[in-house]
Amino acid sequence: MKKLSFGLLVFFTISAFCHATSSDIGRSEPKYIPDGSGIGLTYNVFSYGKIIIKKFGASYYRLNDPSGDWSDRKCYDFTFSPDGKKIAYIIEEYDFDKDTKYKYYLKVQDLKGNEIESRELDNIKYSSPIFSPDSASIAFITENRKGGVYLWIMDTDGSGIKRLADSARVNPVFTTDGKNIIFATYNGGNYCVSLINADGLELTLIADFHAPIEKLALSPDGEKLLIVAREFDKSYILNKYNIYIIGTDGAGLTKLTGDDTHDYNPVFFPDGESIAYVSLRDGISDASYETPRYEKSKIYLMDVDGTNKRRLTGSNLGEINPNISPDGKKVIFTECEYFDQHPCYHSIIQIDRDGTGRSESFEAGFDDI
Repeated sequence: MKKLSFGLLVFFTISAFCHATSSDIGRSEPKYIPDGSGIGLTYNVFSYGKIIIKKFGASYYRLNDPSGDWSDRKCYDFTFSPDGKKIAYIIEEYDFDKDTKYKYYLKVQDLKGNEIESRELDNIKYSSPIFSPDSASIAFITENRKGGVYLWIMDTDGSGIKRLADSARVNPVFTTDGKNIIFATYNGGNYCVSLINADGLELTLIADFHAPIEKLALSPDGEKLLIVAREFDKSYILNKYNIYIIGTDGAGLTKLTGDDTHDYNPVFFPDGESIAYVSLRDGISDASYETPRYEKSKIYLMDVDGTNKRRLTGSNLGEINPNISPDGKKVIFTECEYFDQHPCYHSIIQIDRDGTGRSESFEAGFDDI
């Protein structure tokens, strides 16, 4: 790895934030509560957004602002703290008084819905909040209307906020000791994966990369990093998503997927030996689409070295957003199909790791919660 001097990092960037659009319908981003006692998910119908918590064996309940008017707000980038006591998520709110102007909020709440912190800015887009391993801090990204993209860190109560770096792309991830943050950058035509101290004083280059980076995922032992890259052919018209793995020391960059299709959204199993991901290899993949067609997406598993690729289910519907139970025995994901050329999220499915025991299907309507 290369050590870089760090004062204030200033890069020029092209950034992409992936979250639900105002025409999305239904449920997305299911995630296990860290102790395995239930799940949480976002529920967006057009511009109407909710955070739903479901404890196994209990009823659903709405976490965010249960008595308020959310008709012009949507929720995305929902995440639990590692101790399972807090959540963070982003709200996008349309301001009718100012016409086409949006407000963005970064919300931190406990699992009873009590607000711990709320940050609000006009014309500043929040993205990708992530808790530190000790649940005491949150890293996140902001983007302003002039294209400035920044990586920040703060305590969960909103104190101690500090800008760490410029030109941060996609989701940052904390190292397992919580002392550093790994993030992707775009610098003058070069794509990079970098590591920065949580105090912002030292930046380390992990690797230069050849293509735009769309997602990062850290292995449970903190030694490996999954990278989703959007790769173009020589015409720069056709593109596909591929998954790479690299050591956090910058060694051993390996391409795990390479078929002529999209492979994306990988997540490690807790043992670090297997990976769940989304693939279009079983459907017709039109690579000219800038993003994958969800109705053709299927959940796949593979070993950490890229071998033993196999389908998880036999469903005919689209499958996206895999998440792994804390004990590694089950996978939860969203089933979806298309409605008027937009993904319509059906239900949240839980299934055993070996593809058997479709043991829980969360199909209840959430409109009245």
